[in-house]
Amino acid sequence: MIRLEHISKTFHPGEAPEIKALDDLNLNIAAGEYLVVVGANGSGKSTLLNLLAGTYPPDRGELYIGTEAIGHKAEHERSRYMARLFQNPLTGTAPELSILENFRLAALRTSSKKLRIGIDAQFRQSVASSIARLGMGLENKLAQPMGQLSGGQRQALTLLMSVQADCQLLLMDEPTSALDPRNAELVMELADTLIREKALTAILVTHRLKDCVQYGSRLILLQEGRIAKDLSAAEKQQVTLPEIYNWFSGA
Repeated sequence: MIRLEHISKTFHPGEAPEIKALDDLNLNIAAGEYLVVVGANGSGKSTLLNLLAGTYPPDRGELYIGTEAIGHKAEHERSRYMARLFQNPLTGTAPELSILENFRLAALRTSSKKLRIGIDAQFRQSVASSIARLGMGLENKLAQPMGQLSGGQRQALTLLMSVQADCQLLLMDEPTSALDPRNAELVMELADTLIREKALTAILVTHRLKDCVQYGSRLILLQEGRIAKDLSAAEKQQVTLPEIYNWFSGA
């Protein structure tokens, strides 16, 4: 489904310090695959997601979804393909708007500007049913401003909103780094459930090494902008946390 061919990205070219974030990277991701990406700081993990999302174009190479080249398409042009969950729970929502209004904006994300999705009784019930699965009681507080929620509540709702409109690819950039352990587990379990239910292709960038073992169907290690290790589903089932730690220690 997703293909990256000879992707390179350098920041501050010709200046000091020049940062080569991705270096002739090639990667194929099958439809329905749940890829977990790990690596040290500066290894290219977030750059990979930003290039897929269209935050900036590659310097060299091309990205494809199916047969369509998307390397130089803008972020808004890619919204019909993909959704994204950020590190910061404050990103991607309108804090002054209510929970229900935020869900309405999410539902409009991939719609034609000529179409309108109103907040009628049916939409309200659909949102309430979706939120009820969180077990937070927020389905009874749809009028509450998003900005009044805790980080864990907001990130869980953002995840639900990210797949509110149809998408094929879910990008998750360290989505639990700002959460306490309990809310981090809730968000990761919810993501795993939604990926399976909606048959999404997903990419998770994480520093939580235990998530590498617990989640995903494939695991890659990035080092200096290149793929250093690429574990298939069968290989990933055999890898242990101590082995993954050793990837970073050089043992």
